[in-house]
Amino acid sequence: MQKTLLKIDKISKIYTSEKEKVEALKTISFDIKEKEILGLLGVNGAGKTTLSSIIATLLKPTSGD
Repeated sequence: MQKTLLKIDKISKIYTSEKEKVEALKTISFDIKEKEILGLLGVNGAGKTTLSSIIATLLKPTSGD
């Protein structure tokens, strides 16, 4: 059985301003196990940088672990 190296559980991130709320991530969940490779693909504004920043602990998620 492979060891889980990273577990993302129901991560959400909402950016708020006086005028609007932007939901950058909505309940993202996945596990990365030993010997697995992760790639983040998506269109502009899909949340790739936000998710990467949360994984790197540069940002805190609005909710989730």
